[in-house]
Amino acid sequence: MKIKGIVTFNFVLLFKSECISFIDDPMKTLKTLTILALFSLMSCFTVNAADTLSIKQVDSPPAPIKRSAPIVPNALSNVKGTIHIKMVITENGSVSDATVVKSTAEALNGSAIKCVNSWTFKPAQKDGQNVAVAVVIPIRFK
Repeated sequence: MKIKGIVTFNFVLLFKSECISFIDDPMKTLKTLTILALFSLMSCFTVNAADTLSIKQVDSPPAPIKRSAPIVPNALSNVKGTIHIKMVITENGSVSDATVVKSTAEALNGSAIKCVNSWTFKPAQKDGQNVAVAVVIPIRFK
């Protein structure tokens, strides 16, 4: 197995998305993403769970702490595409309920899900309390 692809991270707005690429300078990207998240009132579809909020319902959005590139089996190393994953970032910053909502590379869906399940975040906050939020992120394989 080898690491392949460029992982991009964005919170999907209803008709617009902001995209940050985690190549070149990861720390600069993290700072840019944090600033972008703080100054963008981003929206996300609502998840049915009563205790899960959308991005626009929180005072402070989640910020990535640990992220990794997807691991792709050698047999799929030439596959390209984007997988959009719906997930909940919990009140402790872990990822739960990750599911594929759209994919142009179905063979890589499992790699994308496994990748985001290993990520950790600084949790979103509402009224000074950590809260769970629903987000959609694309994982791009190039």
